[in-house]
Amino acid sequence: MPSFLPYFEDAEGAKEMMPCVCEGDIKALICSSLLKYISGGTPALFGDILFMGDGYLVMGNCGGSSIYYSCLSRRVKDVLPKLTIAQNFEGRGGAVGYDTQKDNMLSMVRLLKIKDEYVVLLGMMQTMEITGKIRSKTSFYRNWPLSALKFNVDRDLLVDALGANHLIGIPGDFTREITYACHSVGIKVFRTDSDKEIKDWKNYYIDKASHF
Repeated sequence: MPSFLPYFEDAEGAKEMMPCVCEGDIKALICSSLLKYISGGTPALFGDILFMGDGYLVMGNCGGSSIYYSCLSRRVKDVLPKLTIAQNFEGRGGAVGYDTQKDNMLSMVRLLKIKDEYVVLLGMMQTMEITGKIRSKTSFYRNWPLSALKFNVDRDLLVDALGANHLIGIPGDFTREITYACHSVGIKVFRTDSDKEIKDWKNYYIDKASHF
């Protein structure tokens, strides 16, 4: 479902794109739905962080993520040649694999909850080519859809800041729109593409946690 529900066509023709995530991650589904409407209907990229390298991370999902990201096309005839369909790593079920198209800027977002307060982490990342070196780091997930994303902040800071295994993204710079939507409902936004803002977020979280 995470491969084909968040797309614009199925075997019967055109359909409404429906956001879809895994593992009951309701906060990720909220993010995906928000990004759909902010972007004019584009499906969100969703996945687990599989590996964190020097200046980049690799995302994938357990057998599926929106097939739109194989080539950023809304036409299924463009998408299908980019896909692989294979057995999943655990020996049962299938996986729809592809490499996310490189050299695109994505607005990456994550909704978190600390006790009774929601916050959003937001930043820009750029998709990269899945090289042999990158693929070797994720060979266990070789049949999954993979996305390599370049970031420009301190890796250790980013690891400490994320607070979740799933990230959600959309092509283009929608950071102003996302920030506006969050502030409209009283949700604080911290940028993950700035070392300073990551440190601000960590200090805020530590202060908040000390009052639990």
